[in-house]
Amino acid sequence: MSEPSMEMPPSMSVEVAETVAAGAGAEAIAPPTSPGMLSAPERESAWPTAVGIVMIVLTAGGALGSSGSFVWQLLGLATGEMEAGRIWPRMMQALALGSFVLWMVWLTAAICLLLRKPWTRRVLLACAAAKLILGGVEFTTTYASVPDLWTTVFGGVWLLIASALPVFTLIWFTRRGVRAAVESWRARAGAAGL
Repeated sequence: MSEPSMEMPPSMSVEVAETVAAGAGAEAIAPPTSPGMLSAPERESAWPTAVGIVMIVLTAGGALGSSGSFVWQLLGLATGEMEAGRIWPRMMQALALGSFVLWMVWLTAAICLLLRKPWTRRVLLACAAAKLILGGVEFTTTYASVPDLWTTVFGGVWLLIASALPVFTLIWFTRRGVRAAVESWRARAGAAGL
């Protein structure tokens, strides 16, 4: 019987060839059979997309409503039954314009939430707090000054509905898990040099 040839393929390194030639065989060059701890790839959470889309839709509607209110106030069309429109027309125009600007900032932050920009959390929290304050001022000047009970009740219900998004935003973005996710965006942006 002839002995098997120990010729090495040209792609094999010199160290591997010497190990095989020394008789250590394939066991010395085989990869380990136990790879050790494997970690699953980190999955990005889906909440920024879902929350961002809902916020985009709602803030776009708010911006549209506020711009319409501003135009009505500017043209003097909204002074019908509302006492505030007759007494404080400039203040009502300022409130409508302020509300429009606030909705546009909120809309921009909601779009950037989809892009996972780390600054969006702070801007959204500030917008939510400002909208609650502005909503209270709008209610007080518009509906609370009307002597008609049903108009005031309607205004109160509208205030509750309009407060849903700001209250949700304040609760959602102060949660520990959400803060941690946003911090991971900040770390990722810092690592990328952005």
